[in-house]
Amino acid sequence: MTPSSTLATPQQRMIPAAVLAVALACFAVSLWAMFPGWMTTDSLSQYLDAKTGVYRDQTPVLMSWLWNKLLPLSDGPLPMLVLDLLGYWGGFALLALGARDRIGWWACLIPLVGLWPGVLEQVGFVWKDIVFGTLMFCAWAALIRRRLRRESPRLGDDILVIVACVVGFGVKPNGIAVVPFLVAYWFVLHGWLQSRWWLRAAAVVAITAMTVPAGNLLLTGSTVRSSGNMLAQYTAIYDLLGLGVRTESVLLPDYILAQRGCTLEQLRPFYYSGGMNGFFFDKKGGSLATLDLQQQQELGAKWLAAVTRLPGVYLRHRWDNLASMLRLGYLTPAWVGTPGIGDNKYGLTFTPNVLSDLLGATLTASPWMFIPWLYAALHLAAYALVMLRGSERLLATMLTLASGAFFAPHLFVLPAGDYRYLYFCYLCALAMAVVAVVDLGRRRNPAG
Repeated sequence: MTPSSTLATPQQRMIPAAVLAVALACFAVSLWAMFPGWMTTDSLSQYLDAKTGVYRDQTPVLMSWLWNKLLPLSDGPLPMLVLDLLGYWGGFALLALGARDRIGWWACLIPLVGLWPGVLEQVGFVWKDIVFGTLMFCAWAALIRRRLRRESPRLGDDILVIVACVVGFGVKPNGIAVVPFLVAYWFVLHGWLQSRWWLRAAAVVAITAMTVPAGNLLLTGSTVRSSGNMLAQYTAIYDLLGLGVRTESVLLPDYILAQRGCTLEQLRPFYYSGGMNGFFFDKKGGSLATLDLQQQQELGAKWLAAVTRLPGVYLRHRWDNLASMLRLGYLTPAWVGTPGIGDNKYGLTFTPNVLSDLLGATLTASPWMFIPWLYAALHLAAYALVMLRGSERLLATMLTLASGAFFAPHLFVLPAGDYRYLYFCYLCALAMAVVAVVDLGRRRNPAG
């Protein structure tokens, strides 16, 4: 690639410093508003693992492992909050630095996009979805910056891409769907194996596959306790519950019926599109997850038999769950999360402030900000603009494919519609919108 031209005037050379100042100010304000970080039941469970150094695999182990390594810096959620904010505001800063040759001082406004409540409010929570989303967003922003300036990635960009792939997959395994698109675009910007597309494709596949053992390698010597693949059990139980209710039959295994009731009338109230927490995580009866291998095999066999016998019902059931997640046909958001720290035995507390109250108030004052399909519409509109009128078609296509690849598996997994699950897609939508505006805007460097 031909490097972008050097900014000509002393005033133009001030733009990067101004961009970083705006991003740093946004980081500081966010840190103050969210300090020391917001935690829900999931967060507190992973915090327990981080403190004890014994990791339960009911959630991605690398999340708790990473938290454990950061705890010496500060006990509690603060290290993870700082990590999320660095990826979040770092990503917007990188987008702005990439745009400065094309839109000049207007680039200083790009970090302000990150103040959008629909995405900013979520950064305060210590969730694997946020760690993955902000880290992967920052890696994409680093590559977008180089592309907009017609530069090849530098060593820092390379390290960020590798870390995003390994850690990103480790904290959110379904995020592996994003890795091949990030790696492929990284290869394109470097110009590696340009004349041998088949060798480039093989290298991308190999690097994607290597993220799995690389993440596991970090856990060498760690104590991991099995939960019997709780996520798979959770999904299978939800599917059997839903297919049974939809076909007026009882399909669940006997060991579950013994705990929750065995008649259709008893089971029906527990089924709805977008979740079944009250069924799976009963406060009195405990979790339905089992470590008994025979029960796991029975559950798997019943699930496979039901899906193969009722494929149409299964797809409608899964689509309704996905529609609930996207909020298609709904006027209110799914569960979002309210700023704060849940009840806990660790003495962790959060003191509300003006900004945290404002962010929390948007949930009721402007609930549309938390409707996922609106971000999908924004992304597709920005993508269409670039494809029709812009020049960054390959960049736009790769970013869109990455977002789509992350979204697609949600059709088949998770019996829940929490807003946070698609957080990476929301960040991709904002990045795509920035790329479209910059690509179609005035170019300060005509050669670019």
